[in-house]
Amino acid sequence: MDCKNLLQKQNINLKKAELNEIDKILEVYSERMQWFREKEIKQWGKYLEHHPKSEFEEVICKGDYFILERDNKIVAGFELSTDSKYWDDNETPAYYIYKLVTRVGNKEIGNIVFDICKDLAKANNKEYLRLDCLSTN
Repeated sequence: MDCKNLLQKQNINLKKAELNEIDKILEVYSERMQWFREKEIKQWGKYLEHHPKSEFEEVICKGDYFILERDNKIVAGFELSTDSKYWDDNETPAYYIYKLVTRVGNKEIGNIVFDICKDLAKANNKEYLRLDCLSTN
C-alpha cells in the first residue's frame, strides 16, 4: 500500500510544521522523555537541552520539519533534510532523518514515518536514507 493510501486509511495528515505549532511539537518530545524515564530507559534524558527550541524554530523555518496529525493532535514529528550534520559526506544523494519522535500510545507510527521518508526519497531521486541516532542505539 502506498503512503498516501496508508495515511488516509489511518486517518493521518502529513504536513510541514509551522512555527505556531512549536509548543505542541515540544510537548510530544517531553511526553516521550517522560515515558523513557518511567520505563527506566537511559535515553533522551536531556534531549531538549541538547536540541533547544531555537533549533526547532530554525528547522521549521527551513521547511524541513514534518508532523503527522490524527484528530488534530500531533502523533509524530521528524526533520528530513539533505544536510549531512554528522556524516562527512555532502555529495551523496541522501536524505537524513533527524529529531524523530512519536507520541506515546501510537503504535506503528514510526513505521509510517519511515515509509513516508522512503517515498519522499524515491520521489526526489535520493539513493540513501540515513537515520540520526546515537551510535550506542
